[in-house]
Amino acid sequence: IADLPNYRVYIMPKQRKRHLEHKGLTLLELLISMAIIAVIAVMVTPYLLPQQKTIALDQQANQISNYLKLAQAKATGSSSDQSWGVHLENSTGGDDYFELYSTTSDYSQAVIETTLYLSWGTEFGNPTSGNSLTIQFTKGTGDTNTSTFSIVSPNGHSRTININTEGVISITKN
Repeated sequence: IADLPNYRVYIMPKQRKRHLEHKGLTLLELLISMAIIAVIAVMVTPYLLPQQKTIALDQQANQISNYLKLAQAKATGSSSDQSWGVHLENSTGGDDYFELYSTTSDYSQAVIETTLYLSWGTEFGNPTSGNSLTIQFTKGTGDTNTSTFSIVSPNGHSRTININTEGVISITKN
């Protein structure tokens, strides 16, 4: 043992763990994450709302078009002496609606089958406020008078629905 150099041995005390085991988020991290999500939501919302209104407008235009096609199909397929039509009402109170009806003569003698209100702030641009428009399909042929009307969304977009004398229905984006 004499040949070994003289070394001193130091025993180090156990070092404490420098960090505790991390098993989740702290309250501060959670609050910061929520604040970031809130800021992003506030920034994105103005871009998404007009899209929702435009989608709602397209759905409303398609719904009215489908009811016009239904009235036309009932008029051409009806075995009775009934004509079918759709009556559009632009009320001054703001609750615009349309009705599917059957009749032996005209709208004044109509039997209302369905009444549906326009949704999501959508309103008729034509017919104008306080006025109405009746589109009636002739029994057997499904022909009608040429008609054009429009619906408008709160963001100013509109859809024009045209019906020609042969009963062909088209929707135009404005």
